[in-house]
Amino acid sequence: MNPSNPAYALKEYINVHFSECCGSWEYVHTPHIESVLNEMNDLETQEFSSTVWAWNDNLLYTLVDPIMCSINVHLDADLIYCKIFAKLDEADYLVDMASNLQESIQGLKMETCSRELLEKMRDNLFFIINKTNHFSNIDHYTTIIYFLETEINKK
Repeated sequence: MNPSNPAYALKEYINVHFSECCGSWEYVHTPHIESVLNEMNDLETQEFSSTVWAWNDNLLYTLVDPIMCSINVHLDADLIYCKIFAKLDEADYLVDMASNLQESIQGLKMETCSRELLEKMRDNLFFIINKTNHFSNIDHYTTIIYFLETEINKK
């Protein structure tokens, strides 16, 4: 990755501040990350979108809220959010992300989504159902699973 690219600087910034308390993340770091994402040009966004997948799950998870709030027209925030959800395997992260997953799925261009992405999102929803005690959200999860199954069967 090019060190002058904001994606590289963002990764370094997150690494440096990762262990800080929640308050500093909510009021300082998350807004900073969002600002960096919003200021990326098309080329920088493409590099970010292709290299971020080498980041570890903890770093990826720090992008979730800033991605959801991004207004960068070059950044396919819904696709990146869904890909992060598909990639993670930490139940707490997945439960947190599942509350906004349906909104991001609705923003996807289904014809450009791979079957593998849809299957992994579905599998992670099943993982949440089977590995956590979040049964109050089971209707929400099954609604998304049903939609994903329908889209998977079209592929």
